[in-house]
Amino acid sequence: MPIAFMYLAAVVFLLMPTARAADPEPAETALVICPSDFREPLEAWIDYRRAQGIEVRVIDSKSTAGELLMSIRRNALPTDRFLLLVGDAPVIGSAADTRKQVPMHYVATTVSAKFGSTPTMATDYPYSDIDSDGRADVSVGRLPVDTPDQLRDLIRRIKAYEASRNFSLWRQRVQLVGGVGGFGMLADSAIESVTRMMVTASLPIPVRTSVTYGSPGHLFYPRKRFTESVTERYTQGCRFWVYAGHGMIDRLDSVPSGPTGIPVLDGNSIATLKCDPANAPIAVLLCCFTGAIDAGVDSFAEQLLLHECGPIAVIAGNRVTMPYGNASLTLGLIDSIYGQGAEDLPPADRLGSAWLAAIRRMESEDESTEKGPLRTMVDAVATLVSPAGTKLADERSEHAALYGLLGDPMLKLHPPAAVEVETATGFDFGAPIEVTVTSPIDGECVVMLDHPLGETRNTRPGQPKPDPNEITLARVAEPISAGQPKTFSIRLEEQRAGLIAIRVHVAGRETWAAGGGKTIVRPAGS
Repeated sequence: MPIAFMYLAAVVFLLMPTARAADPEPAETALVICPSDFREPLEAWIDYRRAQGIEVRVIDSKSTAGELLMSIRRNALPTDRFLLLVGDAPVIGSAADTRKQVPMHYVATTVSAKFGSTPTMATDYPYSDIDSDGRADVSVGRLPVDTPDQLRDLIRRIKAYEASRNFSLWRQRVQLVGGVGGFGMLADSAIESVTRMMVTASLPIPVRTSVTYGSPGHLFYPRKRFTESVTERYTQGCRFWVYAGHGMIDRLDSVPSGPTGIPVLDGNSIATLKCDPANAPIAVLLCCFTGAIDAGVDSFAEQLLLHECGPIAVIAGNRVTMPYGNASLTLGLIDSIYGQGAEDLPPADRLGSAWLAAIRRMESEDESTEKGPLRTMVDAVATLVSPAGTKLADERSEHAALYGLLGDPMLKLHPPAAVEVETATGFDFGAPIEVTVTSPIDGECVVMLDHPLGETRNTRPGQPKPDPNEITLARVAEPISAGQPKTFSIRLEEQRAGLIAIRVHVAGRETWAAGGGKTIVRPAGS
């Protein structure tokens, strides 16, 4: 999925002297639900968003979700794209304290109930339906803060993230952490295969992925303690951090380590996470319960979001989630974030825009929707793990409500500009691989030649096996000028044949650009 879409240019009209100037486009608007305790610290955020051209309106919280939904519908405007809820949810069964909390809806579970879920789920999803037609109209995000100081800290981190001018290689990375399945050997194998397929086939070529998998003996099971490996990789930086596996309210699943196991991450290990808050990832937790913010303790997603070095936003499920619904959500997010899919849209400029697009896709797709090969495979695997007698469309629709966005839906994503990459379809081993790059920006250009993720490499006797995530065979880095094609000639030192992924990253002063391609290395003597 190459990143190859640009924003449409404005159409220029030659106006006659008597012509009336076109009406200006309506301002982008957003509605905020803010309890009284958080009004003062929110002012800095309101000024910040208004300076970006977003007209923000603020209304009070209510004791119940029904009352608040009525208030939202009364105050919503047709131009609203975003709805921000400021404040934690009350504990299940309690009315909201309108000084510091925003209530959640409780709706019945249907498909997931057959998979062992609770009879109801807590969700902010109904707030997105402004016109009462059962479908999302605005993107909803929540800042689950308990104190004004937590809100101030989160606003500071949001500003730092959007202001970051570090356009180095961390922006092209996606880190995937896989827990132990537990659905049975056949189902676990199928789930893991589809997850890998999404990483290698669904993400655009310029995206560089790394995998840490929690099954001892697996290719991607680390040689050191699992949690230590996960936290070390997190420190390296990534644009998205994804966990797929089992989860609990306040922790991720345990990985086999001794008689009882050690959680992949919990409150203690979250405290060890380190990164520059300006370069924090966005986390996607494809697992159960970690987004249950109505629990009597802070959920795992809340702990992650509110940690100084935690992700800048977290997408998480609030009750039992299911493998097929998780996969469908992931595909929708990938399409909307990276600008691809049937809609032929550009990459989303704000997180809430990508989130809303993914939700709408979950709502609207039915069994007659035309599917690509990857979606066909995902749907086929669903028959192994989804409850008998359920419809795939119902499972997708339920997951639109099971998942919530903890974070600012107006968060700027700063997608990369598109780099044009040209190369031959194949090269003989020993000959230099020539790659011609045309960048839309000035900057430092890094060209990497990578072998496919998961491909094993030969090692000399006595040498340790290389990290399977270290896939780069050769790389060069040189300055490049905007609009001026530049050819890089790169030789492979390691004898090999087969597919080569070409990844190009350009770090500029005010933005970044990325592109990619593929070629084949023919065997020596062929």
